[in-house]
Amino acid sequence: SLRFSTVVKSANQKKSVAIIGTGAVGGYYGARLHQAGVHDVKFFMRNPHFDHCSSEGLDVQSVDGNFYVPADDFNIFSKIEDMGKADWIILSIKSSFLNEVPSLLKSLFKEDGSTKVLTIMNGLIDEDLVDLLIPYSPAAIYGGMAFICSSRSSPGFINHSSYGLLNIGLAHSYSATKNIEAIDILWSKSKVSYTFVPSLIRGRWEKNCYNLPFSGISVANGGISIDKIIGNKSLR
Repeated sequence: SLRFSTVVKSANQKKSVAIIGTGAVGGYYGARLHQAGVHDVKFFMRNPHFDHCSSEGLDVQSVDGNFYVPADDFNIFSKIEDMGKADWIILSIKSSFLNEVPSLLKSLFKEDGSTKVLTIMNGLIDEDLVDLLIPYSPAAIYGGMAFICSSRSSPGFINHSSYGLLNIGLAHSYSATKNIEAIDILWSKSKVSYTFVPSLIRGRWEKNCYNLPFSGISVANGGISIDKIIGNKSLR
């Protein structure tokens, strides 16, 4: 069965990583993976982000160090089906598009059942997501909680103004072992601070508690971003 296939790979072997959702969050974490130079990182982008990055590259302004990804070193695609198969899929889209996930990702799954999925999304979505992706036999599905203040100020420009911790928990796996090791292989050489949490549902609730105060203040003040809230003593 594909589901229980055993794939033996060296921990040092380059992984193919598909970034689906290259906005303020997915773009930042994907760019950090690219910066590490350990994996083959591919980005799916739409216009005008695609047009800018394909000619001018990606500029990341970050509290943890600015960096630039030049266009000739940037593996970007305007069609997901052109990206090929992936060892890892990192999905960072709005939770309201959850039902579109299978059609978005189906071309990326390897036939041997070795593809792993990390979703960096808000909301209590993991049970629904597992149900949607099980037909494609992913080796594992992880949920990611990004404690980060980041914005895409314009096409090709990401501003990471504060925080950055990525908490990761397991939603589903056909293996009882090596689930934490897989996360370490993916992130350990990057500049991303990450933690594996033993309870994904608890991690989701903690992230919701982080989001809720900012959401109310943001709406009440005309939709201001989190960095502006943090920088204003009266709102803080």
